[in-house]
Amino acid sequence: MNTQFSQVHWGRVLLIGVLLAILFLILNLVLSFLLLAFLNWGHMDPHSAIRAFSWILAFLAILLTGYGAFRVARKVESAAPLHGLLVGLVAALIFFLIDLVALVPFVLMVAAGWLGGVLGSRVRSR
Repeated sequence: MNTQFSQVHWGRVLLIGVLLAILFLILNLVLSFLLLAFLNWGHMDPHSAIRAFSWILAFLAILLTGYGAFRVARKVESAAPLHGLLVGLVAALIFFLIDLVALVPFVLMVAAGWLGGVLGSRVRSR
């Protein structure tokens, strides 16, 4: 296990985790403005709009984390699933520190990171 952690490219993992957090915050701001616009125009019920907004953000966070882990896993030589898992963990920790609201999307982000790592290792091995 120590051998695997010594082979981790921490620079890539941390860089992608921080970039995911920045991208998620930008998407959060854009979607917040869209939500406010829809609410001001009176096209949506506020409760259903906020619920839809939370689901869209959770889906985007999971999708972005999986893609970021996939990109990291394609570049590494070994332990691609571990790299994907670590990208998911770093991104989930940053998002958790930013928004302490829901735990389920963060757990799914870690799982998406691991899945991206597995898929990235399969693409790299071809």
